[in-house]
Amino acid sequence: MDKKLNEIVKEICDIRNYMPKKLLERLKNDDFDLDDLSDEEFLEIRKSAAPLFKQLKKAIKPNIIKQIEDSDCNPGILLIGGDGYLQLGIALYVHYIRKIKYFEPIPCNGLNEDEIKKELYPTGFQEKLEIKLFTTTLFIRDLNNRNILENIMKSVEAWEIHGSKYEGKCGAIVISTDDLDSLPEDFEKYFAVIYLKTKISFDDNTLTVSINGKEYTDLQDAEYKLFKLLYNKIGEIVTYKNMQTKEVLGSSASMQRIQNIKCSIENKFKGYVNIQPKRGVGYKMTV
Repeated sequence: MDKKLNEIVKEICDIRNYMPKKLLERLKNDDFDLDDLSDEEFLEIRKSAAPLFKQLKKAIKPNIIKQIEDSDCNPGILLIGGDGYLQLGIALYVHYIRKIKYFEPIPCNGLNEDEIKKELYPTGFQEKLEIKLFTTTLFIRDLNNRNILENIMKSVEAWEIHGSKYEGKCGAIVISTDDLDSLPEDFEKYFAVIYLKTKISFDDNTLTVSINGKEYTDLQDAEYKLFKLLYNKIGEIVTYKNMQTKEVLGSSASMQRIQNIKCSIENKFKGYVNIQPKRGVGYKMTV
C-alpha cells in the first residue's frame, strides 16, 4: 500500500530516517553540525534518501511534477494554494532534484511586514538573502505580502546577475502563498508560478476554456461541450447516454467519435485533466 504524502514528508524531514549508519553515529555528538559534512558525505545522504524521494514524486500529482521539473531554469517557484504538506513536499522535491546542500524553512504565517523582514534579513542586509541563494533552498511559507514579494524578487534578480561568478553553486527559493490578486511586474521572469489547485472556467460565447488564468481558444464545439459536461460532473462517471443528448454531442454520436473527442481533449489539456474510461458505461474526469 502506498504511503500518504504527509507520512512521506514527515519521514524526509527527519534526516535520521535515511542517514548512512556511519554518519548517524556522528549525529549523536552534541557538537555535530551539518556544516561539518563534506560534499561527498552529502552525496551519500542524498543517495540514501533516493527511495523516499521516489515515493514523494509518486504522491504528488503528475501535472505538478511536470511544472516543477520544467522550472529548472527559474531560480524561484511560487506555489499558490494547496495544503501545508503538499507545499513542503514540493519544496523538498525541488531541493532534492536541484542537488542543493542546505534547506531552510521560513514561516511567515501570522507575522506582520516588519516581523517577516526580520526573518528574511536578520542582519538587516538584503545581500545576505542573495548569498544564501548560492547554497540553500529557502522555503518561505504563507507569504501574502506584496511588498515583501517585490523585495525578494529584487534579491533573486541581483543573485541571477551575479550568479555567473559562482558557477556550479546554485540554490533555490520556494514561496507558498494564497491566491494573490496580482504579481509584481516581471515576477514570472524569475519565478515559475504553480497553482496547486487547478481552476477551470468556461465562456460559452467564445468556446474558451481558462485554466489557471491561461485561455484556450482552439476548441471545437464538440470538444468544448464534452469537456464542460465532464468537468461539471468531476469525479463522477458520465454515461454515454448523457453525452449523446441534443445539448452535448447528439444522439448520433458513436462511441468511437466520443473516444476521439475525449483523446483530443486530453492532448490539448495534457497534465491538467485525466479522463478515465469505464468500459461500456462512460468516462470520469479528474484534475
